[in-house]
Amino acid sequence: MEKKLDFFNLSISEALKECLSLASLALDLSYASIIYENKEIARETVDISDFIDRLVETIIIRYGIATKSFEDARNLMPTVRAAYMMDKISDSAQKIAKMVLNEKKLLNEVKIALMRGKEVVGLAKVDKKSKLRNLTCEEAAMKLSVGLDVLAVKRNAEWIINPESDFRFKLNDVVVLRGTQEVLEFFGIFTKVQGELNERIIEMLKEIKDCSEMCLYLGYSALLYDSKGLASGAMSYRRKLLNLKGELRIKLVEEFQGKNDKLVNTLEFVDVLDEISAAGEKLASSIRGGGRLHPILERVDDEAKEQFMLIKVEERSIWTNKTVGEMLLDDRIGVKIIAIKRRGRWIFDLTDDTRINAGDLILLGGYKIGIKSLEEIGGEVREE
Repeated sequence: MEKKLDFFNLSISEALKECLSLASLALDLSYASIIYENKEIARETVDISDFIDRLVETIIIRYGIATKSFEDARNLMPTVRAAYMMDKISDSAQKIAKMVLNEKKLLNEVKIALMRGKEVVGLAKVDKKSKLRNLTCEEAAMKLSVGLDVLAVKRNAEWIINPESDFRFKLNDVVVLRGTQEVLEFFGIFTKVQGELNERIIEMLKEIKDCSEMCLYLGYSALLYDSKGLASGAMSYRRKLLNLKGELRIKLVEEFQGKNDKLVNTLEFVDVLDEISAAGEKLASSIRGGGRLHPILERVDDEAKEQFMLIKVEERSIWTNKTVGEMLLDDRIGVKIIAIKRRGRWIFDLTDDTRINAGDLILLGGYKIGIKSLEEIGGEVREE
């Protein structure tokens, strides 16, 4: 990893913004290293995790310098909790990457489950026919009109991590990108797996991964908005994951007891997904419920590559009487409807058929460019 920072002069908000960006990146790259069994990507993931460790140390040091009273300490605690979560996520990403580096083979069902999420990681080569050729990252996202995030680019044997929006693709670049299923189909990215697959196990693995991500989304947004309702959602997904994990263990042992190494490694991978959800639950358990944006976290969120937004649905809003599926935010602009608050209660288990009503409060999360476009038409609610 080539990125260099002056750690000594970083502020808490600057260090936390880097943590947020890099932790999410490390996790996505670790999934890519599993899907493509790519040791180069795995090594980059380990380097990013080590980099995040230094950023977290910087936040803790800055926290000590800035704390002059009990009130100061209490006001700065949310930033320390957020840094803790990023550190745990990067540690989990490193564990996944080291499975690849140590050549620990997983059941083929894991790869397929990772490729079946609403948002997945893919590997693309820029050839003469590539739709990315000569475009910048920003131009690609705008021109292709899909939710697209470029995680890393390999050029001339070197990896460029988290390239800037003005980075221009060249012939023979190898691109690690994240997006919807539509993005992968657009670039012709498919992973072929030989042999028979157990569909039920694939679905359970996918659901466990989805639960771990929802724990993170809701844990962090609960911290951002200081919301007990969102915190309870994170905890409910954690409970759901633990139940699924128990069921999956039994199913895996019954189905694959003859494949001892792959079985053990797959169970280890599931344990890492569990650790990721535990980080989100840890944040959620510390929420006081004041319902106000924390100033440092708000500043970090405004500058982050991925952002959150609350929208209040008015009677004449474009959202009113539309279903989640009809909005197609995931496919078009890479924004996910995470939860809806209706008559004082949060709804988390949304489907494409879930209808949006006037008076609803919608929690969104996704790419900065998509969030900004929605702010122009819907605005952001500053208090829950």
